[in-house]
Amino acid sequence: MKLTEVVPFLVEDELKRIGGLYEKAADWAPFALVDGGVVTGQNPASSITAAKALVQLLAARKAAQP
Repeated sequence: MKLTEVVPFLVEDELKRIGGLYEKAADWAPFALVDGGVVTGQNPASSITAAKALVQLLAARKAAQP
């Protein structure tokens, strides 16, 4: 969105700088990841993908309960 002149840093660049693992899809494409109990989505287009991932995560946890 060409905000590099306004925003002091880009999250992607900062994560890479400190050694974080960063994955993404094409701009504005749906993309979500699950890491442990954390579900993240790339952008508003990822809402459905992230919600489905959360439902799967919760169902798996419920199924694992005694």
